[in-house]
Amino acid sequence: MLYSTSSVRKKFRLFNFLREWYNASMEAIRANADKLITPETIRETAIARLLEFEQEEFFIDKGGAAKVYELPAGYCLKVINDCHEEEKQGMFLPGNTPHKEAMIQQQMSQTLFTGSTRTPAMFGVLSADKLGDTNAIIMERLNAVNLLHVINGTAEVPDGFDIQTFFKDLEAYTQHMHTHEKIVHMDLYARNIMIDNETAMPRVIDFGRAVRTTDTTPEVQARTNEDRDWETLDKAFNALDKIL
Repeated sequence: MLYSTSSVRKKFRLFNFLREWYNASMEAIRANADKLITPETIRETAIARLLEFEQEEFFIDKGGAAKVYELPAGYCLKVINDCHEEEKQGMFLPGNTPHKEAMIQQQMSQTLFTGSTRTPAMFGVLSADKLGDTNAIIMERLNAVNLLHVINGTAEVPDGFDIQTFFKDLEAYTQHMHTHEKIVHMDLYARNIMIDNETAMPRVIDFGRAVRTTDTTPEVQARTNEDRDWETLDKAFNALDKIL
């Protein structure tokens, strides 16, 4: 893809800003890993600058409540709209706050899973209380294709893809997530499953609906939640199997 001179300048300015912001905030983020909130003095500036790049030329993909934009140096920006607004109540079920979503994503990106499936690394959460209730998560940009796009015929599976190997590993990851991390994704549809272009193995994204299983979670509820993940995985497998 060829970028205009102005586009290159914008990306260069963003790269310099992002590098300064990252270096300045990572120490604070590590010190507040349980909160994953960027320092107040950095947060407002960061979100204002980053939202300047919410343009089509940087657009990667979108979901029901968020759009994802390209950032330099292997990052991407997930800009999350406020689904708790009254007029949107009929469109989307309110999910996790961006901070809770990021905390769960970070946990899963660091989990000790012996298979090939993984979750993109999370680098920071930006809140924009003064900018229309928009929030953003900065995370690793995957080199991958969305499984739903493959099913819809708008993308192709990478070389070396094997549906049985892919879903066997993904199922093992899901079981690991349930058993060892006590997390249920709750939205494990094809749209939230990526296929890595290099390994042809699964990448799990979007923990905006994920829930934790605790000692106080009723057993029936825990089983119902986990069954939801298995049902959506089955739907994804069957949909893909029909076209391969």
